[in-house]
Amino acid sequence: MGGFAALASPQRDPRVGAVVAFLADPYWDDRTESPHLHPEAWEHTALLTVVAARDELVPPGPMKSFTHDLASRFGSASRFTGLEYPGGHTMDPADWEEAWSKAILWLDHHLR
Repeated sequence: MGGFAALASPQRDPRVGAVVAFLADPYWDDRTESPHLHPEAWEHTALLTVVAARDELVPPGPMKSFTHDLASRFGSASRFTGLEYPGGHTMDPADWEEAWSKAILWLDHHLR
């Protein structure tokens, strides 16, 4: 559930400079705090998302759309990046390792 909490952070604190969300969904039904309802909160926050193509618990489509919409809105595909892996929700251990390695490099770049 950490990815879901991470997605809420830019709305609560504008000092958040970057968010990494693993296997999360920005569409929270009709809840007013749903991240997809507050794209303006991401104006100064970078986002890296990690999804799994065959994830049945947290389907990748909504997160991919959200990431694409933010990149289009703010004109920065490098600030709004998505990684997709082929497995399901638990992902292959090698994919987890690669995703975390890429996340660390991405954070290093965006939090300088």
